[in-house]
Amino acid sequence: MRKFSIAARLYMLVGLAIAIFTAGMVFALNYSFAELEHERKSGLAQMDATAIAIFKKYHAMETSGAMSREEAQKAAADTISAMRYGDSGYFWINDMGPTMVMHPIKPELNGKDLSQNKDPNGKHLFVEFVNTVKASGDGFVDYYWPKPGADAPVLKYSHVSGFAPWGWIVGTGVYADDLAALYWQNALHAAIATVIGALVIIAIAFAIVRSVVVPLGRVREQMAAIAEDRSGVEITDHSFKDEAGQMARALAVLRDSVEERRQMRDREASQREAIEG
Repeated sequence: MRKFSIAARLYMLVGLAIAIFTAGMVFALNYSFAELEHERKSGLAQMDATAIAIFKKYHAMETSGAMSREEAQKAAADTISAMRYGDSGYFWINDMGPTMVMHPIKPELNGKDLSQNKDPNGKHLFVEFVNTVKASGDGFVDYYWPKPGADAPVLKYSHVSGFAPWGWIVGTGVYADDLAALYWQNALHAAIATVIGALVIIAIAFAIVRSVVVPLGRVREQMAAIAEDRSGVEITDHSFKDEAGQMARALAVLRDSVEERRQMRDREASQREAIEG
């Protein structure tokens, strides 16, 4: 570090502070997004639990003999088909085929084999639903799907739960495009805050650097003048309370000592000339 000037070292410290500040903002931004994503997905699991409770209710009516399996399944599917939450939340039901049992937004899918259905990224989403249920009974699957009334697919978080007695899977999802928009909005705010913070830090650092480097530069010039044995060197900054002021006061003592020795030499030289003359 000694090969760098004091100003350069101070500006390096400023750069490090700005880098740490920026890293902190990025971490906070990503952590906030992860928390929002976790909150969304946790809500989906709770909504699926409600649908499974409806399955269990009608399955109990089937096993008690109050309804046939066909009647119980139809009643459960009709009930879940009518369920909505939020701005666009709904449920669908498919079997382990996977064949669509009920989709309230796209009824044209009902009864169709969905094993070849893919999202724009090539994911066989309904096959993924089945695999997830087979592996753990329930879980999350992300994919792209059009919003109701729209054709363009957007990212969607989904949760699926299996109901073994009927071989059904109930799923629900939430579109994540608003989270992406919120992320970039927060990123813009964070970037603005980072730039403002960096400018403030740089301005303060510039003032500090000047308060250190400029007085030291004057002290250096004054020391050089004294070393060259100039007379009447004016020592500035001696009234400062910081280290530069201490150096200036010490330099003033040195100047006075050098000046005194020069005057002594001049007097001795004059005396010799008078004696020799």
